[in-house]
Amino acid sequence: MPSLTTGQIADLCGGLVEGEANRPITGANTLERARTDEIAFVASKKAIAAAAGSNAGCLIAADEFNERGPWVIVRV
Repeated sequence: MPSLTTGQIADLCGGLVEGEANRPITGANTLERARTDEIAFVASKKAIAAAAGSNAGCLIAADEFNERGPWVIVRV
């Protein structure tokens, strides 16, 4: 699978990048299984708790997500 940068992903979904806009992302996965080159979604209160331990390189999240971590966040 070709990679996209976090900035390109934000542009595609009309979101805003918080963090490194040129981080390459090669796939998507669950919060629990995501690697540093994958994106995951934070779509519920349960997911917010799971995000704290995620190794995802990028998270797609709404404004309500206020956690800080090593991931790039794309706000949608």
